[in-house]
Amino acid sequence: MKKIAILLTLCMMLAGCTELASDSTESGELTNQDLEGIYMAAGFGLYVDMNADDTYVVYLLEIEDCYDTEGEANSAMAELNDDEYFEDDYGSGATTIVANNCVYVQQSVEDEEGTSFNFSLSSHAGTPYIEMIVTEESYEGYFVCDDGEEIPADWVKDGENDCSGGEDEAEDAADSLESETMEVRVYLGADGYGTLVYPEGVIDDDTYCMSMGPSEGMFAFYQAVNAMENLSDEELENFDAEDLSTYPTILTDMFTVSDQNYAASAAASLTSADCGELESMLMSWLYLWAGSLAETNTDGDFYDFDVIDASSETPTPTSGEDLVYVSMITQYGDDLSWSSIAVQMSVDGGSYNTCTNPDQASDTGCAISDNDDGMWGLGEEVTIREGSDDLCGSSCEVQIKILDMASNKLIYESSIVYVE
Repeated sequence: MKKIAILLTLCMMLAGCTELASDSTESGELTNQDLEGIYMAAGFGLYVDMNADDTYVVYLLEIEDCYDTEGEANSAMAELNDDEYFEDDYGSGATTIVANNCVYVQQSVEDEEGTSFNFSLSSHAGTPYIEMIVTEESYEGYFVCDDGEEIPADWVKDGENDCSGGEDEAEDAADSLESETMEVRVYLGADGYGTLVYPEGVIDDDTYCMSMGPSEGMFAFYQAVNAMENLSDEELENFDAEDLSTYPTILTDMFTVSDQNYAASAAASLTSADCGELESMLMSWLYLWAGSLAETNTDGDFYDFDVIDASSETPTPTSGEDLVYVSMITQYGDDLSWSSIAVQMSVDGGSYNTCTNPDQASDTGCAISDNDDGMWGLGEEVTIREGSDDLCGSSCEVQIKILDMASNKLIYESSIVYVE
C-alpha cells in the first residue's frame, strides 16, 4: 500500500483559501457557490467548503466504508468517533461525515516537507472551476538500514519506522537518496465533476486520468465491487479491468448516468488534450482500486484482506498466544498456496519477521494456523500467534505484510491493529 499512500498524500495537500471569480447572477447559471460539495475518486475524495465571501478550503476525504442503509452508516460513524485510537490514526483535527451511505474521515492537511501546491480559479464555458497543481519530491532506489536491511526509498520519511532502529525517519535520512519531482493536476468544476491528471510513470506508462464525481458515485462503486463477488467464473475469466467491453452490463449500467454527466462536464473538456475521452468512471476507478489492493506474479490477480485482534483478553508475558485473525475478503485469481507466499508481522513498530506457515514447525517468532488444506481462499480466516518467544507481553500494535515469494512483490500491507 506504500505507492497508493504516496498518491493519496498528493491529494491530501489540497488545502487553501483564496478569492474566486465573482458569481454569475443570471438565473440557471452555475456560480462559485456551486463549487461546494464532494468530489469522489477511487476510495478517496475532496470536499470543497465555500464561504459566503467566495473564499474556500479544500479537505481530503478518506473513505472508511459504505453500507446498505443510512442507519448502518451512521452507526458505523458513531463507532468510529468513539474509537479511542481515532485521534492517533487521523490526527486531532479529523472529523467524520456520512454521504450517500458511505462514511468518510475529513482532514484539513498542513504543508509537508517536499510538497507544494497552488490554486488558480477560472471559468470554462460558463462553469467556474478550481485548478490545483500539487508538486511532490519523491525518492528513488533503496535505503540501507543500519542492520543491513534494504527498504524502498519511498518508505523513507513517510511517518513509519520501517528500519528496526527507525533511522529511515531521521532528519537526514533522505540525504543519500536520489529524488525526482512529480506534478499532479486536479480540476474541480461547479457542475459537480472533476479530473485528476497523473503524469507519465506514476500509475501507468502514459499520462493517467481519473474522473471524479458526486458522492453517490462512491455508493454505486461500492455496489459494483459487491456485485463482482457474484460474477460467474466465465465472467471473471473474461474480465479485464482495462477493457470496458469485458465489463458485465450489471456493472456498467450503474454508471451510465454518471458517465454521461462527466462527458458533458467542464472537467472533461478541460483535460481532453491530456486524457482524451474517458470511457467510464467505473473503469478509471476500478483500475486504480485493483492496483491498490495487490499485484501478484500472475497477471490480473489481486487480493484484499482484513486483520482484527484475536486476543480474547489482554495478552500476557507468555508465548504462544493468538494475536490477530487475517481473513481474505476479496479475491480475483487463484487461491494462494502457502508455499508461494510469505506472511510477515511487525510488533510495536519493530522490524518485520516472517511467520512460519501452517505446514511448518513453529519457530521463535510468529506462526500461522489455518484449516490444514494447504491453501488460503476467499473468506478463509487464519490465525497468527506467537511462537516460542513472547512478542506481545501486554497491549501492542501489530502490522501485517503478505508477499509473493516468486517476485518478492507486496500483495498486502495492513494498517496498525491494536491487540489488547
